[in-house]
Amino acid sequence: MTPMELIGVRLDVAGNIPVLFLREREGLRRLLPIYIGTPEASSIQWASEGKESPRPLTHDLVVNLLGALGAILERVVITEVNEG
Repeated sequence: MTPMELIGVRLDVAGNIPVLFLREREGLRRLLPIYIGTPEASSIQWASEGKESPRPLTHDLVVNLLGALGAILERVVITEVNEG
């Protein structure tokens, strides 16, 4: 498993599609671009700025449920990359 960190969300200029960028924490520090939807990109951007989205999305609900249960999200594991 390769630990990575969130670099940010940018727009792919050619297709005007949001791209989430992750970077290896150590070693070669390679980038992993992940194309995502606009609502997800907005939600990630707001969260990284400490703001709340106007309408919660599915993943916001999961985070809120985990918080209500006193659970902490420690990591996310990407097990497969399709068409990329």
